[in-house]
Amino acid sequence: MKIGRAGADFNDMGRIAISILRYVAGLAAVLLLAGLAGATLVRLAPGFDADERELDARLGSETIAALRAERAGESNLVLYYWSFLARLVRGDLGESRSLRQPVAGLLAERAPVTARLAGAGLAAGWAAGLALALVVSLGRIPGADLAAGAATGAFLCVPVALLAFAVLYWDGPIWICVAASIFPRVFRYTRNAIGEAAGAMHVLSARSRGVPGWVVAIRHVLPPVVPQTVALAGATVSAALGSAVPVEVLGDVPGIGQLVWKAASGRDLPVLVSLTLLVTAVTLAGNAMADGVLALSRRGKAS
Repeated sequence: MKIGRAGADFNDMGRIAISILRYVAGLAAVLLLAGLAGATLVRLAPGFDADERELDARLGSETIAALRAERAGESNLVLYYWSFLARLVRGDLGESRSLRQPVAGLLAERAPVTARLAGAGLAAGWAAGLALALVVSLGRIPGADLAAGAATGAFLCVPVALLAFAVLYWDGPIWICVAASIFPRVFRYTRNAIGEAAGAMHVLSARSRGVPGWVVAIRHVLPPVVPQTVALAGATVSAALGSAVPVEVLGDVPGIGQLVWKAASGRDLPVLVSLTLLVTAVTLAGNAMADGVLALSRRGKAS
């Protein structure tokens, strides 16, 4: 019996290992395809072959020829992306065509700025969204659900750039703009999840027996909601990074978002491909973490 049990455990471990390898391979394929898609969109964008520097009347024919030769390597998209990946393996992301600096240095310099901005916005947005969802779902305050739904709907309709203008005008902390874009998403998702958990039969039975509301919430309502809430993490991370672009541009914050804007304006292919891979990797990491939490939760329920 012990040998049979050991063999079954070994087979289970083998299946788990194969599933993990397939999952990692899928993430790698998505990452590579995202980089190629980003490069394709930039390469096919109108005006990609144009270079404003050629309009400088002070430049001679040799200088203009050198500028055109510099862009010649980007004409064949497949060959360019292959050479980019080959350099990436060696840790070389190339040089920014518009800023004349190594791309790796630009990312290392600006990533911490965006990480602090997005991190503060994510923390505040999640805290506000979760707190309001708990109050609305468990507080049983008349009209609270309607008022909260209207408020969060208004936040979803207001562009982040407009919020950035208002915050800058009132000289407030710029991370509030990121928090305002995250807060309604977290609230609406968690409110629905808490409402569904609170309507379960065992929760209604506990309340009918006179169990205090806070005990019911901690023991029966919140535990099944936590894994579902974690699943939202990957989506909010990508949303925070997207919100950082207009916030950093309008606030003159030297982060990744501002770099995206400058690279897009200059049709800087090395920078844009590198940023596409970076943002995709961060989003996939958040989704992978959420999938792992959900898998562990299901495994715990099954056992």
